[in-house]
Amino acid sequence: MNNCKWITNINLVNSTYLGYWQQRGWDNDAMYNTGSWIVVPGDTQIAGFFNLDGSGQVPLGLVPVAGIAFAGDRGISKVEISADGGNTWTTASLVDPLSQYTWVFWSASWNPPATGEYHLEVRATDGEGNLQTATMNAPFPGGATGYQVVDISVVAS
Repeated sequence: MNNCKWITNINLVNSTYLGYWQQRGWDNDAMYNTGSWIVVPGDTQIAGFFNLDGSGQVPLGLVPVAGIAFAGDRGISKVEISADGGNTWTTASLVDPLSQYTWVFWSASWNPPATGEYHLEVRATDGEGNLQTATMNAPFPGGATGYQVVDISVVAS
């Protein structure tokens, strides 16, 4: 099995073993996809998970944007945000992770040009130089992929 926490016995087999989840259709390779998430601003599930007071509404002016990224043992070399559908990207600052196996915290500043509705998106590049997959896929069967997008309403201050 993948991700075992303890071993009680070992059986040798002459074919690929399919564990409980693999028998139900999950991928047997269990490779971790590169992922990145915007935690602030926004009212996404992850903001609620970290008990942050995320809001989908920000005042016009310089807006702090922050989040997390992870790529398993490949690490994270770069995180970028975009507010114009991916036409331009702003590079975020990274906090050195505690190890190559931990989340990387990132932050950036975004200066919206006017009030209105925006879609902030984030992408990461792993430590091997591979850009996060833009194509949205559900977690089943091989792990979620795609850029996270947060809807932000910029209002007059």
